[in-house]
Amino acid sequence: MLRCCGYWSPSRKRWIGFCLELQIRAEAPTWEGLLEVLTLRATLRLAHLQDDPALRRFRLAPLRMRLLYAGIAVLHFLRPRGSWALADLSRRLLVDGT
Repeated sequence: MLRCCGYWSPSRKRWIGFCLELQIRAEAPTWEGLLEVLTLRATLRLAHLQDDPALRRFRLAPLRMRLLYAGIAVLHFLRPRGSWALADLSRRLLVDGT
């Protein structure tokens, strides 16, 4: 499962999202657009990791990103229709499980 989340930034007037496992950050004007951008970048990152086995070393996402994800997850479950959202990109990706 690829844990991804996003939040609405009033100052930038855009959705800002990131994927913890792949350490991807993206911005888009809509939530659906953000999911598309994250899916595209995740697909490219996974293809790159499959091509170069040396890059498969697991690294934790920065602490700030993990804490922000935890905060968004708590808020998401307390009030699901807020200016934050969680996503699982795994279902959107066509990934070979080998």
